[in-house]
Amino acid sequence: MQALIATTNQSLLAEVRAACAKATMSLTAVASVYEAAQILKSDQRTDILLLDLSMGHALDFIRDMKSHARFSDVPVVVLIDDPDPERIKPALEAGADRWLTTAFVRTRLLSVIKSFADTTTSST
Repeated sequence: MQALIATTNQSLLAEVRAACAKATMSLTAVASVYEAAQILKSDQRTDILLLDLSMGHALDFIRDMKSHARFSDVPVVVLIDDPDPERIKPALEAGADRWLTTAFVRTRLLSVIKSFADTTTSST
């Protein structure tokens, strides 16, 4: 499985790298939604997108991504510092599939990724 993360938060990136290594999952890291869009448009496979909600233009990026048939099935998990419903709701409405509090990335990310991997495997 190939994951893509967009974040400038180095401690969050370290946590995600550790979780992906434990799951023997490949991870590509970028520092902007623009760079994430470039990766998605390339030939590189992306099975799941992890998006730091504090990134500029994150909600617009989700909307744009989900509006393209080529990317609409790629699961988006937003990573958020504060699980405030006022911040989570717009992300879900924009097309995010799940949200995860950054404090629980290491313990919960593997189960979230596994749930998407199981869904992908059962639909093929």
